[in-house]
Amino acid sequence: MDFFFVTKFQNCENEHDHGLLWIVDAPIYGIDFNKTIENIVDRYITCDNDKLTPNLCEIQTHRHKKNL
Repeated sequence: MDFFFVTKFQNCENEHDHGLLWIVDAPIYGIDFNKTIENIVDRYITCDNDKLTPNLCEIQTHRHKKNL
């Protein structure tokens, strides 16, 4: 696997990252079965806060706030 990440800053200097992953033998959208694609996504990506430590959960939870 190889990867590329870019860190950006929004208003009030809120930091966030964008990433791209290259995975060897990854399934191809439109060719492979959806379930095969879902399995590879589930292997590398999670949205389950239960898998994060409490301090990471606090800083890695997406939220919006009003900027003045």
